[in-house]
Formats: sequence, C-alpha cells, structure tokens
Amino acid sequence: MLTYLLLAALLRNPAPAAPPPPPSPVEWLDEATTDLGDLPQGVPVMVSLRFRNRTADSLWVDNVRVGCGCTATDWAEAPVPPGGLGS
Repeated sequence: MLTYLLLAALLRNPAPAAPPPPPSPVEWLDEATTDLGDLPQGVPVMVSLRFRNRTADSLWVDNVRVGCGCTATDWAEAPVPPGGLGS
C-alpha cells in the first residue's frame, strides 16, 4: 500500500523538467567534427571547421581537441568579432 501511495504522489507531482541548455556561443557552418578515416602516412590533409560568433563580445579560440595523437591542430590566435567568422 505504501508503494502505491508513493507512486501516486510522484505521478501527481513529477520532478521539474531540467532547464534547456544555454544557446551555443557559435553557429557551426560546417560539421563540428570530421572523421578523416585512414590516411596515407606523410601526406598532409587540411580540414577547416568554420563557425560564426553569435555573442555580443569577441570570441577567442584557446583550445582545439583531436581524437588521436597523430593529428595536429592550428588556428588563428586572433579574436573573432561579434557576428564574425572563424575557423
């Protein structure tokens, strides 16, 4: 009987829904990730992931993560202005 009462109370008063996540500060113009598959050794491949700054402030890219140690990253060390494009 106690189980039934607890269940009935939970159904009448469900837990509040989690708030939606905050909007992203960037709008990705390309896919945010890229699978390069198998690549021949010693042949450079360049991929650019473009985005738009959706904030009212300049945006600095200070970290880019890669999926394996054989990949290097490089990006412009300059701020992306509000509404500006970066990669």
